[in-house]
Amino acid sequence: AEGYGIVHQPGAESVEGYSNPLWTAILTVLHLLGLFDHGNVVAGIPDYVLVPRLLGIACTVVILLCLRRSFGTMFSRAAAVTATLVAGLALAINPSFVGWTLAGLENPLYAALVAVLAVVLVPAAVGRRVLSAKVAVLSSMVVLLLALTRPDGLIFVLAYPMLVAAQLRRTNVGASFRAVL
Repeated sequence: AEGYGIVHQPGAESVEGYSNPLWTAILTVLHLLGLFDHGNVVAGIPDYVLVPRLLGIACTVVILLCLRRSFGTMFSRAAAVTATLVAGLALAINPSFVGWTLAGLENPLYAALVAVLAVVLVPAAVGRRVLSAKVAVLSSMVVLLLALTRPDGLIFVLAYPMLVAAQLRRTNVGASFRAVL
């Protein structure tokens, strides 16, 4: 953000590489806005610690909202709320999820984007709208963001084609091929 390139500190050698350009871009924008790594302290917590943790909490909220939306396409309202609460509790008691969400790294963004992908694909599968151009384009955009968050996010490029293949019928082979393409 300050023009030094990707370095550990100003004047240091450039890092050989990094695997999370989207997370880096988000933190860069927050730095440029004066919200991250400016020496500010809130309630005794420096902004370089607080801001990534707040981002992790915001991503967790996104995950829960996405779960609620996905469950809502499959279950009654009451069952969807219950399933979301159970999933939220499972996440809250999982030390790995809590630790990595609050560690300040890109993990919560990655998890939130996976949840967003589910919001794109689950309703499409339930509503038999998998072959719509909107679903194909949205899922591709989310997979691109996943790959920009972590290289292994590219594995999700298989999610849409696998869903199309699961709903493949003799009557929609051409449309399925076009949608995947």
